[in-house]
Amino acid sequence: MVALGCGIALIPKVVVDNSPESIRHRILQLDPILPVEPFDFGVCVLNKRLNEPLIRAFWQLLTVANMRSQ
Repeated sequence: MVALGCGIALIPKVVVDNSPESIRHRILQLDPILPVEPFDFGVCVLNKRLNEPLIRAFWQLLTVANMRSQ
């Protein structure tokens, strides 16, 4: 949604700083605001992409983190 211009994203400054210039010039940074309180969020992925190494590793990290929080 964000890439389509229909949403917002909260991303760490380090991500913005290390993004390619072609992306950075499209990012609108708001004036500093109060820190965001921790919150739960959902993650989804297409089942057929779970075999891709990067997605599989991230998914496994989420599974471990979820088990620890219970």
